[in-house]
Amino acid sequence: MRSAPGTWTPYPPLIEAYEGMGDHQAARRALDGLLRLNRGPAAMAVAARV
Repeated sequence: MRSAPGTWTPYPPLIEAYEGMGDHQAARRALDGLLRLNRGPAAMAVAARV
């Protein structure tokens, strides 16, 4: 994320939006970015939904 580098919180809504649009490759790239920044329970919950 260019607007908030190092911050993981913008990723979950972005992943959900990509999934909703059917862009699974973009969702996967965003998920990879999320998991690089955070491996806690919140990030794992997002990963489980994807």
